[in-house]
Amino acid sequence: DIKVDQKEYTVFATRTSYGAILYFVDDTYFKAVDKEYREKRPVVALAVFDNREELARDSLGGDESRVRAEGAARLRNWAVKERGGFLGRLDNHRYLLVTDEAHPEQAKQKRFHILDDVREVRSVRNNMSATVSIGVGRGAKNIAESERWARQALDMALGRGGDQVAVKQEGDSYEFFGGLSKGVEKRDKVRT
Repeated sequence: DIKVDQKEYTVFATRTSYGAILYFVDDTYFKAVDKEYREKRPVVALAVFDNREELARDSLGGDESRVRAEGAARLRNWAVKERGGFLGRLDNHRYLLVTDEAHPEQAKQKRFHILDDVREVRSVRNNMSATVSIGVGRGAKNIAESERWARQALDMALGRGGDQVAVKQEGDSYEFFGGLSKGVEKRDKVRT
């Protein structure tokens, strides 16, 4: 495959007794359709605010609500306005994002700056930053598989300390972004 000016060609070659013959097949249209198809495939991402419990415990009631609302607003702005997706709230601190394949690639190029944006939201009382972890499932055959991959990626991000994005792709490969702050230490005890 080669590109000349604005045209894309697939080149085939054959040898002859006098040299070689090159056949240039103009398949610009078909490559554009293939690219559009790949970029419009659905991608599911799951986001969770890592330290919601710590912020609620260590801050005043109004301050915790402000931090949660401002963090959610930044996540919504990123998901809907910047990524062109749909963001739905699953519960108080978990969100579902559905977008297309082109947008996670753009977010990767920007190193998922949403992590920094959310980290800027701080509690007034203890100056603790809000953090978010995101799991992204890319390249799946369908939305259900993408959602399953997003869950696996989110588990990986949380298992590595949170405050990061894990992207799961075909072939069980993962890419990680972020993880700049210290891992969230859970102090809650489980009683049986």
